[in-house]
Parts: sequence; C-alpha cells; structure tokens
Amino acid sequence: MKERCVINAMYYCLRGDVGGQILVMNTGGYTLGHYSEYTSEMVWQRVVPASDRKSIEDWLSRHFPANPTPAVPHKRATTASAQ
Repeated sequence: MKERCVINAMYYCLRGDVGGQILVMNTGGYTLGHYSEYTSEMVWQRVVPASDRKSIEDWLSRHFPANPTPAVPHKRATTASAQ
C-alpha cells in the first residue's frame, strides 16, 4: 500500500501510478482530484467546499512545489552542404 500524507482531518494524499501525479482523497477513500507535481495544477473530479479546496491547494503547493521535468533538447535538422 502507498504511504499517505495527511492534509487535515478530512483529507489525505498519496502518489498516483503516473509519475508526478498526486491523488487527493477524503477519509472515505474517494478520489477527489489529481495534483500534478510538475505543473502545480489541480484537477478536481468531485465537489469540494471552496474553503477546503483553497486549503488543500495551498498545502499541496507548499509540500509539492512545481518541479518541471528536465526538458529534452530538440535535435536541430542539419542541412547537407552542397559540394
């Protein structure tokens, strides 16, 4: 089982199967939303009171700040020199 991080008495989070994804769940085990560790964006799937949303989003941004993946360098197209 994955390790839980308690947000408050009613909510907790755990890492998802996809890299950089953090699931936000309530004490009943329902998934409420997904947080991206790479972009710091939260996608809500269920209705959560606005004050709870704000406190959850603040908690997640403090504990999981944006950590963008290393950019893959683009390969430059080389042109063949005419000889």
